[in-house]
Amino acid sequence: MHPAATTVTCCAPPPRRAKAAADTVAPRFTSDRPADSGFGQLAPSCPAEITTGADDEGEMGAYHFLQQSQRLANLTSQLPVYLRFGLEAGVFFAT
Repeated sequence: MHPAATTVTCCAPPPRRAKAAADTVAPRFTSDRPADSGFGQLAPSCPAEITTGADDEGEMGAYHFLQQSQRLANLTSQLPVYLRFGLEAGVFFAT
């Protein structure tokens, strides 16, 4: 028997590397000073991949338990219901 006849060759493409959130986006924080009240809190300008990147679509990080992204989504979805015609509302964060 010829040695090449017993060799099995597999021609599969190399596995594709999934892009992680850390490869494409970086978090933005309200403050990076430990003495500030907003230390470690994600800023409103933080990318959505981070603010809604947890399994339950909450923010990733230490303040996940506050459920800020879910609260914001609930608030913005219900504001038009309670506003009179022609009025607009905005959401302003305070730390």
